[in-house]
Amino acid sequence: MGRKSSIPDDILQYKPCACCRVRNDNGTYRVYKYTAVKLSNGSWSSDWGYLIGKIIPGKGFAPNKRYIKEQESKQHIVFSDGITDVAYGQYSLLMFLSKDILEKLEACFPIEIAGQIYAYSLIMCANGFLKALKAYIQTTLNEQNIIITDEFLDELAKAKQKEIMTI
Repeated sequence: MGRKSSIPDDILQYKPCACCRVRNDNGTYRVYKYTAVKLSNGSWSSDWGYLIGKIIPGKGFAPNKRYIKEQESKQHIVFSDGITDVAYGQYSLLMFLSKDILEKLEACFPIEIAGQIYAYSLIMCANGFLKALKAYIQTTLNEQNIIITDEFLDELAKAKQKEIMTI
């Protein structure tokens, strides 16, 4: 029979990888990376390693900066919190309209994965909106036999998008 962990199962479900341990520090669940170490007598032991983040009950794993850098150096995609580019207002509008979707994602996925899904969806939606608008303008102008440059089309689409957002 295996050892029973003192950490609740609803916390352990958010462990980011198999090579980490969770420690309860007065209600704060800290996650440490550990490695197996072969001792001089030939037996194996484990080294606790360093702190990689914490688990927020009911939310998920929140990595620290060191762990995020480590994952990026391994070319794993790690998204930072929130979207900082609010060019032309499309992200602000989409975030305002989809507040409840992020909450629903966090209920179904670990917090880091929910944030990644949400951010990627916003980016695709915003970029897709601008591309669709450009395609519509291009089609309309082509029907009237008007030839324009890509730069002009970009500026026209951005201006039209601002007009739509203020309605």
